[in-house]
Amino acid sequence: MVTYDELLLKIQEGDVITSKKGTITQHPITKEWFLIKKFKYLGKGHLTVIGDKESVNVTHHKRGKNAD
Repeated sequence: MVTYDELLLKIQEGDVITSKKGTITQHPITKEWFLIKKFKYLGKGHLTVIGDKESVNVTHHKRGKNAD
């Protein structure tokens, strides 16, 4: 099992984010989870994947002071 930390980032439109191991993101419509290694932020909460994306099975656990 791989554990990912949830993190709030302040980024600007046009920023390109690259991760050696990958980041996970959830599709807003289908709710399917994907592993991506590089993406460009388009602004207003939208991004575009650069390169490949891999569908992954994710179990989401909330942690911290806002955990249920």
